[in-house]
Amino acid sequence: MKTRVLKRAVIIGCALVATGLAAQTADADDTYWILPPPTVGDWFDAGNWDNGVPNGAENANLNNAGTALVSAGGTAKGLFVGCSDGGSETVRQTGG
Repeated sequence: MKTRVLKRAVIIGCALVATGLAAQTADADDTYWILPPPTVGDWFDAGNWDNGVPNGAENANLNNAGTALVSAGGTAKGLFVGCSDGGSETVRQTGG
């Protein structure tokens, strides 16, 4: 008889979309979404981030109740959504 083992990570008050196997913590190289709500902004517009558009070496953090529109493929070390304000952010993906 085969046994199926399910592994689950639970993060309370914070949604994490991981691009790697381990959860990452925020550090100085992370970038934070700064476009104020309710404006929907382009993920690839550097002016919408405090440290430029995320790349594979840094985490992207959306925690200001904003909305990011992803219309093409991109990369980030990790994506943290709603980690400080209770989770009212939105990531809308239409491509990529």
